[in-house]
Amino acid sequence: MKALRIILGWTIGLITIAWRFSCRIRHHNDTRQNFFEQKQPFVLALLHAHMITGILGKNPHSVVMASRSDDGDLIAPSIWCAGMRPVRGSSRKKGQSKGGEQALAEMSRLLEEEAYNPVLTVDGPRGPRNFVHRGVATLAFKHQCPVIPLTPLASRTKILHKTWDHTHIPMPLSTINMHWGEPLTPHKDETMDAFRTRVGLALRQAEQTLDPDNAPTVDDDSQLQFT
Repeated sequence: MKALRIILGWTIGLITIAWRFSCRIRHHNDTRQNFFEQKQPFVLALLHAHMITGILGKNPHSVVMASRSDDGDLIAPSIWCAGMRPVRGSSRKKGQSKGGEQALAEMSRLLEEEAYNPVLTVDGPRGPRNFVHRGVATLAFKHQCPVIPLTPLASRTKILHKTWDHTHIPMPLSTINMHWGEPLTPHKDETMDAFRTRVGLALRQAEQTLDPDNAPTVDDDSQLQFT
């Protein structure tokens, strides 16, 4: 069964190449440019719902965490085919390691030694939606590098409403709009949990502004608060 998933994953990956080239990519408020020019790495943060759109939009010299689940077997080849580097792992489940610590350590090594830009779906792989897990803050604090929020949205999108995150599937021949947020750098004496809250709020506010029809309605910010 795993062999079939791998074959299917690489088939999807090859389709991804044609899929991506059928789309027009547009960048808005591209806050990466100064970091590219100065060859300074950054961490890229987006919601799990936007992962496929973000992969199609591509970010050069990036390393992307993909889970060790069946879904990860399908998505990892697409990451390779989009010109980015996957590492496999995800957060703990019922107290058992799912490889997340090792994958985060490898992302950290690639950031420090080869200036890769880690890409993290901050609320993945199981949510809850908009809840920012520790990985993005761990990398930002350890390397004192900024986190750039990203909200990638396609002009024509199929939304899988039965999935926990309402996954977005951009349609071929659509325009993929890469909306870049302002870089977020840990403040002096700021806790990791407070920083996670800032990242979550930035992503949530961007989605509510740019895609209000599909952004979830939350009465309060309790799921984003850690302190």
